[in-house]
Amino acid sequence: MTLAQTLKEKKELSNDLKRRYKLPLKNKALWLIQVSNKSLLQKLYFWLANLPADFVVVWDFGKEGRDEQFKNIYVTKKINKSTLKAFDFTVVDSDLSNISQYSEKAIVTIAPEDNHYSSILKEYNPMKSIWNSYLYEETNEWSIFYAVARYLENYKISFDNKSLVKNVYEW
Repeated sequence: MTLAQTLKEKKELSNDLKRRYKLPLKNKALWLIQVSNKSLLQKLYFWLANLPADFVVVWDFGKEGRDEQFKNIYVTKKINKSTLKAFDFTVVDSDLSNISQYSEKAIVTIAPEDNHYSSILKEYNPMKSIWNSYLYEETNEWSIFYAVARYLENYKISFDNKSLVKNVYEW
């Protein structure tokens, strides 16, 4: 399957998932948040509500579904592998165990700099259109949010984002 076909399919799957989870269709990006540190995730949770994107947060905190207070966040205990392709990016922590499940589906990864995939995941350089991810320096909400904000800026520029997704898809 070509990159163009993959991107078209991702968009269709993304819109289907947004409808199913009752997330705003006006937000273009669909993000998967998989951070195992519940304290850190709780801090990030409120910040995500203010971004122009939709989020599916994998978190076992006793409630599943769309957050009525934050209309752009859907909480689930687990994500089916069959729906992974709908996501534009994922935020993960050091517990990441299988990076290929994301790259095979052209999902950009935001991960800690000191991850065990550091030989594969390199910070994207939009000036040279090289590398394949966004990295955060420290495992805290500020550093992660900064990486998310950098990715959002890249996402707005369709040429840069396609270049990044191509890099992810081809390695």
